Amino acid sequence: MSGQTLWQQMYSLLKDAGMAVYTPGQHEDYCSSPYCVVSQDRVTVEEDTPASYKILTVIAFVPVDQYSTLDPYVQSVYEALEPLHDTVAFTGRIVYEVDRDFRAHKATLTYRAMQPAESSSPQQTGLWITGIEKVEVSVDNQTYTLHTARQCNVEPIFSPGQQQALQGDGKTLAWMPPQDVVVGYRISLQDVTVMPRVFALVDGGQITEQDGAWTSYKAPALLTQWPGKEMTLRILTKQTSTSGQTQGKIRLTFDRCQGQAVPFVWRDGAFWSPTYTLLSRGTVGGNAYLMERVDESQTQGEG
Repeated sequence: MSGQTLWQQMYSLLKDAGMAVYTPGQHEDYCSSPYCVVSQDRVTVEEDTPASYKILTVIAFVPVDQYSTLDPYVQSVYEALEPLHDTVAFTGRIVYEVDRDFRAHKATLTYRAMQPAESSSPQQTGLWITGIEKVEVSVDNQTYTLHTARQCNVEPIFSPGQQQALQGDGKTLAWMPPQDVVVGYRISLQDVTVMPRVFALVDGGQITEQDGAWTSYKAPALLTQWPGKEMTLRILTKQTSTSGQTQGKIRLTFDRCQGQAVPFVWRDGAFWSPTYTLLSRGTVGGNAYLMERVDESQTQGEG
C-alpha cells in the first residue's frame, strides 16, 4: 500500500477483508446487507503544541432488522484495520445510532492519525502514545496477562474539601475555597475475551478447576465487604513517531488495587466483552501511580 494515503489504506484493508466499502455519499439505497463508509473528517491542531492530527471515521451499517449482527460486524471492521493500528490509533469511541433514511443500524468508529509537525525538539512536540499492548494483573507473586484489552479509562477519585468562611458583623469577611484531594483512581478496563482467573480476582469470588481447566465460578456472598486480595495493575502501551515507527514502550503501574462486582451486558448474536473496574487507593503521601518508559528487555518474557 505504498504511496496510498491513510484513508486509502483503510479503504483497501476493509475491501481486502471482503467487506462492501463506500466513500461518503456513494451508497444511496436502503441498507439490505452490511457495508461500511470510510471518510476523513478533519485535521485538528493540538492546543499549545505544533502537532496536529487527522480524524478518520468508519461507519458500519447493518439492516434495521439485523441489529444482533452489528457488534460482530464492528469487531470485523476493527480487526481488518489492525495492521494500521501503529499509524492510525483507534480512539475507543464508538457511537451507535439508528439511521432511518437508510433503514439501518449504524456504528461510527473514530480513528486518529498524527500529522508531521515542524522540526522541533522532542520536549516541545510531546509524545504520541497509542494502543494497549497488554495488561497485567499481579497478586501473590502471580501475574495474569490480558493480550486482548480494547479500552481502558482512568479517572481520579476526589475527596471534596470543606468550604470555610470567616463571618463578623453580619457579613462575610473572608472566604477559603474548598481544597479537594485525590484519594485514588478508578480504572475501567474492557477486554475482548474472558479470562476466568482475572474475572475471579476482580469480582472477588472463587473458581473451581479440574486438570487445569475452569469448571465453575462462585460469586462472593451478598451484603459483605469485597473479599478479594489487593492487586497490582500494569498497562503497557507504546510511543510511536509520526511515521508510525515504535519509539519505545510506556508502562503505567497502579498499586493497591481492589476489584468491584463485574456487570453483565449480554446480547443475542453478539460477543460479550467484560468490563472490569478496579479502585487504586494509595497510602498517605504515596504516589498515585507510576508512568515510565521501558525498553524491550524489560518486557520480554512477561506474560
